[in-house]
Amino acid sequence: MGKKNLFWFLLGGIVIIQGILYFFFIAPQGSELETLTEELQNKTRGLEEYLPKENHPPKKEIPTEKAIAGHGGYKRHLEEEHKKVVQFYSEKDDNLEKWFVGSPGTPPPLDWFKTKYADEFKVLERKCEEASVRIIAPTDASEEERKIVTEWPKVAASDASDTLSKGGGFGFWEAEPITTMNQKTAQKQYWVQETIVEALRSASAKALVAVSFAKLSKPKAAGKPKEEKEPQTEFERLFEVIEVRFLVQVDYKNVGKITSAVNASEVNFLFRSTRVIKPTLKEIVIEKKPPVQKQIRLITGKDFWGTFPRVFPSPVDLGTCEEPKLSQLPTQFDLLPEPPALVEFYYWVLDLKGQ
Repeated sequence: MGKKNLFWFLLGGIVIIQGILYFFFIAPQGSELETLTEELQNKTRGLEEYLPKENHPPKKEIPTEKAIAGHGGYKRHLEEEHKKVVQFYSEKDDNLEKWFVGSPGTPPPLDWFKTKYADEFKVLERKCEEASVRIIAPTDASEEERKIVTEWPKVAASDASDTLSKGGGFGFWEAEPITTMNQKTAQKQYWVQETIVEALRSASAKALVAVSFAKLSKPKAAGKPKEEKEPQTEFERLFEVIEVRFLVQVDYKNVGKITSAVNASEVNFLFRSTRVIKPTLKEIVIEKKPPVQKQIRLITGKDFWGTFPRVFPSPVDLGTCEEPKLSQLPTQFDLLPEPPALVEFYYWVLDLKGQ
């Protein structure tokens, strides 16, 4: 090997060694240095809030040891209360996650579930019939009822876990078709409707017009790219929200009973709104009966002459008469009943995630 070739060989070796040293020793440290620099800059920006600027007082005061200890204790208190809240909702969520009684498995076989599902809806129909709560069929719905139900959000069933209603939007929401993918959703929707039926029975409702389910979709903030995810709130982290709307005919005086019964149920219902559509009163003809003619004679003191002294003793005992009980007297509602009001209820059902 000549001296010239040896020179280039040694020079190439030195370059290779430097490259190895750079990629394995210097570059990683440089990356680590950039990370440390960025962390330091972030901390510096945080500290700037405690420094005065251009004769302006600092935005924040430097916390004392006592303040730090107080904040630490408050943080621990909030964490303990947070655990209690999650535990409360978790226990109530068990009533939404359970399967029908007698289920041979979790989840049960699909054929068994379909049969049991149909049988349990017959039970709900029988309960409504016993309480004189009519289930409105699509052909029996009024124009006003059709308008309200049509305005409700529609389920596109783009997700395999969604369900569609067998009744076409009126009466109960019976899932059809039921598959292994939406079986759990159908079960949860049944428990919600069972709660609604019990509430209607307690309020002596006249009719169940419609029940509708939908998943709550969070609107995208304007100006944000599609690929950028918005930060989740604690509520969104814990719960999947199921929207439920139901339309009923009920006496106006009993509207509050439905709300109270649903709120006190064993399912995590969150009241959102209610809308009352009072019916338009039509002309009512009441038969007018002729008054009963009675002859009334005024009794004066002359009727008692010869029986009592001219001056009556005081007080005069004319006997007693039992007063009628107010509860036995007919009310205005009994004499002229008001037609039932049409009431739309809107609730969120809080489905705890990870259950």
